[in-house]
Amino acid sequence: ILCFFVARFVWKDVKVLNSQWSELEAQGVINAVLEDYGKSEKQIGGNLRVGEKYLFGKGSMRIVSYGSIRRIYMQNAERKGKYARDLWYEDGNGQQYFVCQLDPVGQSHLELDQIYRKVLKKNPNAKTGL
Repeated sequence: ILCFFVARFVWKDVKVLNSQWSELEAQGVINAVLEDYGKSEKQIGGNLRVGEKYLFGKGSMRIVSYGSIRRIYMQNAERKGKYARDLWYEDGNGQQYFVCQLDPVGQSHLELDQIYRKVLKKNPNAKTGL
């Protein structure tokens, strides 16, 4: 039973990544995405990589262009743990997506502010926070 749930979880992530990869190929930006990933910086304890054009979420295997962000925000998580929090974003169609887990302790609130500032610099029309 455990193997079934693990396989289902992995399949969901692979499906999301394949869908995004296909979209990026259709747009002809795969090389730019890979280059941006190579130059990106780890933040939030390595759960998020911040590039010049994209955010790369580790836990969700999600690639987010700054231009597609309507709103980016922190949300309390439903998983066990002290002060579990996640980073989410909303796109132009109103769809909400999980990006990565935030550290429950430490300096992640400072990193989150830096991420908000970077998103606003790249996309002044985006909203940040709740």
